[in-house]
Amino acid sequence: MVRERGAAGLVWLENLPSQVQSFCRLWQLELEDQPWHGYLGLVWPVRRGPQPLALKLTWVDEETRQEAVALRAWNGRGAVLLMEAEAGALLLERLDARHSLLEEPLGSALKVIADLLNRLSVDAPAGFVDMQTYTVRLHQQASRHWSSLGQPFPGEWLKPPPVPVHARLVNQDLHYANVLKGQREPWLAIDPKPLCGDPEFALAPLLWNRSDEGDLQHRFQRILQRTRWDPARALEWTQFRVLDYWLWALERGFDRDCELCSKLTGVLRAIR
Repeated sequence: MVRERGAAGLVWLENLPSQVQSFCRLWQLELEDQPWHGYLGLVWPVRRGPQPLALKLTWVDEETRQEAVALRAWNGRGAVLLMEAEAGALLLERLDARHSLLEEPLGSALKVIADLLNRLSVDAPAGFVDMQTYTVRLHQQASRHWSSLGQPFPGEWLKPPPVPVHARLVNQDLHYANVLKGQREPWLAIDPKPLCGDPEFALAPLLWNRSDEGDLQHRFQRILQRTRWDPARALEWTQFRVLDYWLWALERGFDRDCELCSKLTGVLRAIR
């Protein structure tokens, strides 16, 4: 949450009302209702004349800084359409926030989201965070946490693939709650956290979300069949991301997340 960002986060929250008014004036918007909220931002239903839209104000950090650039690259193909953008503010087409893939049967949701992953895996324009640089930093942090947290699993497991072999635009946080019903297309992705690298990096959230439904090994295989990704690469990236998540959860004392990561690690090790 933004409050976790310290004094700067509190200032951002205090300034939200004036920011909303400012962007409504700039883009000639009329507020319609109370905002929906996420982890690092809020989204207001608005209108510009007869057109229903959504105004998103978000805390700007490494994860959110390139959201607008990614949405422009996709230009509405499988993702919410970007209308206007300023630092920390996006004007988007209005989707149905009441209906996400969380409400769909898992089999249908997997088909939709795997097809979206294929469509969103385009050549990355210049300027996106490089996956190798990003994961080297993650690995360094995770290795320090692994030592300080009692070495909860064999250290050799905590190893990312050596070098990304692709330069694709990858949404590292595409999961069932981040795909909403639309009108232009039946389902559209929102809230991208973009990187440049291997598309297989995007698989992990599809396992750790809705993890209590069905057989996880079968789910892993089904996603690979639909995306036609490299199975070995997908396994390496997914294990690395699950172990990084495990250490993050251990540091915060999130026991249920730790149990989930232990379970997922067992599933992935069995696939080998």
